[in-house]
Amino acid sequence: MTKKISLFLVLLVMVTFSNCGTFINALSATKGLHGYDHSGFIYSNTSRSEAITESVGPKKGTACQSMILYLFAFGDASLPAAKAAGNIKVINHITYEKTRFLATPLTLMIGPYMRDCITVYGE
Repeated sequence: MTKKISLFLVLLVMVTFSNCGTFINALSATKGLHGYDHSGFIYSNTSRSEAITESVGPKKGTACQSMILYLFAFGDASLPAAKAAGNIKVINHITYEKTRFLATPLTLMIGPYMRDCITVYGE
């Protein structure tokens, strides 16, 4: 019986600390075209880009959404909101940014803070 409990605890710790980007990131608004970002156990702030053309335009617009304690969620991280924020008509580059604090599979429902932003560049 103690071996089963020990095995269960080891598996629980492995799942908690692995956070290999399958469960938390499935809910991320910034999944993007090339899959999921990596997440750290205590804190992560990652970003990556999706190029539409070879140049980065002179204008920039950012739109974000946040969640606090899984009780409050606010913001608009959509492409139209980012375009409007930068007064952009034609998008040629997109950057995704994701910030997480204590976001593990076990704390997803009560994770203290999550934020997703999208920044568009263009003319």
